[in-house]
Amino acid sequence: MPLEVKKRFSVPGSDRSPDTLPQRTLKREQRRASIRRIGVTCSVLAVIVVTGGLVYTWYIGRQQPAQAAEPLASRSTRPLMKPTKVASDAPIGAAVQTSTQEVKLGENASVTVRTNPEAECSIVVKYKDIPAVDSGLIPKIADEFGVVSWAWTVRPDVPSGKWPAEVTCKNKKHSAFVRAEISIN
Repeated sequence: MPLEVKKRFSVPGSDRSPDTLPQRTLKREQRRASIRRIGVTCSVLAVIVVTGGLVYTWYIGRQQPAQAAEPLASRSTRPLMKPTKVASDAPIGAAVQTSTQEVKLGENASVTVRTNPEAECSIVVKYKDIPAVDSGLIPKIADEFGVVSWAWTVRPDVPSGKWPAEVTCKNKKHSAFVRAEISIN
């Protein structure tokens, strides 16, 4: 006995039956269904990836770090340099440790001198026999390692050439003198 269809249902939004839908409408409905499937698939994959990442992170966090078969050799650290104690009236020496070789007008120049710890040092920079005046050229006391440094700005009106930076260091009974040449362009 064959089945008989008594009533055909219409597609929502259309007063035509499914057999009489135009080809364009049918393709549009298929595309929408395909897009929905892709969206659901991407959402499910994103949830799986996020869940997997969380489980992996939790699992790795529970693992104990691997123990080395042999104990590692104790790591050697560099010994801290300790300043040497020098008598306050010991003979004194001075040497230029670093200095600016060439400097342009308006830029900074610097001189670092090594001498006895806690020696009183002063610097004089002369341009054509005229002493430079700058807040960085004040007398200083060497640190516990015997290092003292100065930095100053070369004024724009200074004549070009090689000019001396003379440093004098002294303690109670002795003094030392050192000279650095600074070329100004």
